[in-house]
Amino acid sequence: MSLFSVPSSFHSSPLVPLPSSPCSHQVLPRQTCRLFTHTFLYSHFPGGRNQLVSLAAGGEVFLTLLRTPVSIFMTHTPNYCCDRLALTLFPALFKFTSRWTQLQLSYPGPLAMADRYFSLYPEDTSPLWTSPCSNKRHREILPAWFNCSQLPQLLILGPQKSGTTALHTFLSLHPQVQTNRQSELHYEEVQFFSDDTLYQRGIQWYMEQFPYPPSPSVPPTNSSLPSSPPPPPTLLFEKSATYFVHPQAPQRAKAVLPQAQLVVILADPSHRAYSWYQHQRAHSDPTAVRFSFSEVIRASPSSPPHLSSLSHHCLTPGHYHQHISHWLEYYDHSQLLLIDGDELVERPAAVMDQLLEFLRLPFHPFQNILQYDSRKGFYCVVESNRRKKCLGKSKGRSYPPMTDEDQQWLSSYYAPHNAQLKELLTRLGRTPPRWLI
Repeated sequence: MSLFSVPSSFHSSPLVPLPSSPCSHQVLPRQTCRLFTHTFLYSHFPGGRNQLVSLAAGGEVFLTLLRTPVSIFMTHTPNYCCDRLALTLFPALFKFTSRWTQLQLSYPGPLAMADRYFSLYPEDTSPLWTSPCSNKRHREILPAWFNCSQLPQLLILGPQKSGTTALHTFLSLHPQVQTNRQSELHYEEVQFFSDDTLYQRGIQWYMEQFPYPPSPSVPPTNSSLPSSPPPPPTLLFEKSATYFVHPQAPQRAKAVLPQAQLVVILADPSHRAYSWYQHQRAHSDPTAVRFSFSEVIRASPSSPPHLSSLSHHCLTPGHYHQHISHWLEYYDHSQLLLIDGDELVERPAAVMDQLLEFLRLPFHPFQNILQYDSRKGFYCVVESNRRKKCLGKSKGRSYPPMTDEDQQWLSSYYAPHNAQLKELLTRLGRTPPRWLI
């Protein structure tokens, strides 16, 4: 096992991928003591020797030790030469602590310190990856192969069964847009920020899920031909509908993609819940097959765990106010586009125009390449040979309509959540979806 420390202001070293075993490396925060590479003489330290000692005698360094159960102080080799400032500071710190407190200082070894730290702070066991592209100093030391433009600029957050696959398909038709490579685990979804196992693989793995953006072609210097204009910039995006409800996804995404634009589809929550239940039945989920939709949505906390879990996945994604508010704790609302789910179904070309305007992408004639298919019951892509290419058979499947009793129950259930959503949209100056009016 290896132990590393990083400055306490960092969440993780941005370019160190975790190995296949998540327990092979442990990273602890380290504390600073105001000794830097250039402070090797007392005259270099502001206030001189007396000020240095005061840091240990009840000052900043002592308070850091007092408030930090597991301390790893950061010093530099020059601090041990010339006037040996480190050998002044730390003996003074230990002497003051021993004389004026009852603290028992010990050094059990690095691995024991790590075990102690993570027993005190289990929430720090999983790293929080940060973007090396957001910090000038980090960008200067990036390896040559690292391309910041290989990180996506757009996330389609979900929720599931709201039309995200259709939106993903339509946006991919734009010539200046590229999406991630197909995933062996989640098909067209990466799910990096919502799958803890995938998240452990680090930013380099995440970047590898996207195509390398094309570079402008540079003509030979001795060419007499006029140089061709560089290709327009490519926007990379991904759609992972599990992001919307995942409790850690907003913080994780913000740390890696602080400037990303976000899209959420607001489908009628009652219809979305029913669609999710039917989706699970179609995939032979034992609980969905065994229990009716009525039984699932009315499940209580005392119900069998598998029934409560399915009920939770049917109902809670429709708590739109809660999930949007959580994302807005990390992102500015100007980075978020809310799409009316009914509009996406009935007028997809108009929705795509709205999305292109939000992304500041040039116009694309979606009205000519999206055509309604009466057999499938939704819009399909018209290819160059005039044939229609529709989404798979799992999309737009037919199933019995929801009963009036279940619709009424869901209307009552979602009423307070919808009221909160409407209040939020009003506060943000957004037009509510038609089903909410």
